[in-house]
Amino acid sequence: MTADELRDAVVKPARAVGHLVERELIARLVEDVVDEPGALPRCSPTPCWRPGGGARAGC
Repeated sequence: MTADELRDAVVKPARAVGHLVERELIARLVEDVVDEPGALPRCSPTPCWRPGGGARAGC
C-alpha cells in the first residue's frame, strides 16, 4: 500500500464513527511502516483509543 492508502485506511473508518485522528500520529505511524510487509495492521492506532476519553486517537 502507498502512504496515502495506509493513511486513508486508518483515518476514514475513524472519522466515519466520529473520531478525530491526530495528523502527527498518523504521519508517524505511516512513516514507520509504509515500506514494511503487513503495514496496515501495524499502522492502526486502535489500541490508543480510550472509551469515554474523548473522540481523539492519540497515545
